Amino acid sequence: MPERSMAEFDRIAPVYDETRGALSPTALGALREALTRAGAKTVLEVGVGTGRVSLPLQELGWRVIGVDVSTGMLAQARKKGLEGLVRADVEHLPFSDATFDCTVLAHVLHIFEDASAALRETARVTRGRVVAFLRSPSAFPRPTERRRQAWAYLQELRARYGLPTPVIPRRWWREPALLKNAPPVELIELKDSRPSRSVEEWISGIEKRAYPGFADLPDGALREIVRELRARARDFPPPTPRSERLAVWNSEQLRNLPPLNPDEPVGGPGLEPK
Repeated sequence: MPERSMAEFDRIAPVYDETRGALSPTALGALREALTRAGAKTVLEVGVGTGRVSLPLQELGWRVIGVDVSTGMLAQARKKGLEGLVRADVEHLPFSDATFDCTVLAHVLHIFEDASAALRETARVTRGRVVAFLRSPSAFPRPTERRRQAWAYLQELRARYGLPTPVIPRRWWREPALLKNAPPVELIELKDSRPSRSVEEWISGIEKRAYPGFADLPDGALREIVRELRARARDFPPPTPRSERLAVWNSEQLRNLPPLNPDEPVGGPGLEPK
């Protein structure tokens, strides 16, 4: 992960949990069952963040190791009582081959610079199953004219204030490419497992500096962007349902994964970051 991205996640760590929903009972139940079916005793979470996934697993009795590159995120996880935290880059995990029974990735594939390399390295240290939370097809809507206009407006707004190009939303399209290149042994639909984020909630998150790309804006520019977004909130398309899927692979399926570089549909996949 580039130094800029690491610094941004360090800055948003204190407000991360209040702008993202907790793991739902549906999602936690499906994950628990997948790990149980795999006979897992040791679990690695890659991109552990503030521990939203690993802490419930630890409380359920699994031996969990959580890896993240952001010291700010790890600090928040440590405050919650999560043990076994390691700062490391996902492409260079400090573990021997086949160390863990299972590895979990929760909504992080769009963050990695090289998702294929991250998954190959994850598979290297896993002797059993690799489990990932992915967005359902409903999260990738067809780019209607309204969505195109909203996307173009956001691009114009970013350019006006010198914000970086929002690469993270485009990377969500790696997930369909992953399923095509490496069909999982299990793919479980989790209907409406997380509530949709409204346009106002998304704008409020920007106001709290909770998203990469907005965290280090000068106060005046941030206030102006929030004011303008609220004035045009009705122009944004309604949020898509945030239902998701739990995908399960045998680790050997991912050890020679090819690059995941799908073409981005016109208009961009969405308006909200992770």
